[in-house]
Amino acid sequence: MKFLHIDGSSREDGNASTLAKYLLQDLPFEEIALRDYQIQLITDERHSEQGFVPLGDDYDRLLPTFLEADYVVFSSPIYWYGLSAQLKAFIDRWSESMRIVPDFQTKIKHKKVFLIIVGGDDPYRKGLPIVQQFEYIAEFLELDLQGHLIGIGNKPDDILQDHIALDQAKQINQQLQHIKESVQ
Repeated sequence: MKFLHIDGSSREDGNASTLAKYLLQDLPFEEIALRDYQIQLITDERHSEQGFVPLGDDYDRLLPTFLEADYVVFSSPIYWYGLSAQLKAFIDRWSESMRIVPDFQTKIKHKKVFLIIVGGDDPYRKGLPIVQQFEYIAEFLELDLQGHLIGIGNKPDDILQDHIALDQAKQINQQLQHIKESVQ
């Protein structure tokens, strides 16, 4: 069983990443910190005759890790009431993969995913459109959205004061530990 954390924060050890690592504690997981890679914005060539032109960035190198994971935790700070640009760019590039990667949709269908978002301006209310957007993405691709966590945090390590989010992450972690043990 392979666990993957895709960190959409531009800050190392940001609050959303800290919460994701808390959720994945004591589970073997790989991490992709998108800030460490160059992922170009998509140029929509879905309907052009030539199709998508290779962009020569890191996306193609990261995609196999995503495809091989059984559970993927996406984490992002809430930036201006949306996902981070890094994470949104990664997700937008799936349009390209749907056209050029053989069986892309079949490979990700039913992949188990979680969304973690953390913000400082009433995130339990203002983060809900992000959750809804992610639900639509999961529904369209038939990803198995296992759940989401919303945390409160603005400055580094603020999330460590959000005991509700930490408790929820711990509960999910225990469920994942149980699943991992039952598969072995």
